[in-house]
Amino acid sequence: MHPLERCMLEVDDETTRLTTYMHHSELGMSSENAAKEVRKFHPMFGNPEDTQHAQGDDRPLPVELKDRINKWVEKNMSNAQAFKDRLSHFSTMNSFIRAEIKVGDI
Repeated sequence: MHPLERCMLEVDDETTRLTTYMHHSELGMSSENAAKEVRKFHPMFGNPEDTQHAQGDDRPLPVELKDRINKWVEKNMSNAQAFKDRLSHFSTMNSFIRAEIKVGDI
């Protein structure tokens, strides 16, 4: 992926996460809980080697996977409750996605 394209995808992803964080904060959620909500329901993209904010399966996903992940989420949201139920067993969306990659669903 061209560096400019990668950068633009990362900025788009960051904007989505920031908007969600601000929404939860405005609802009175603490900063820590708002950040947990964002990580639970939105994939985080970036350098997979970056462990500054997350470790293990929670660390950032390569931005090159964004389109594949978005298509997978859209496909699975046809039954939103079942998707949320499956997601509830994971600490973050990233750990859920990594598990799905391991079994070949993404």
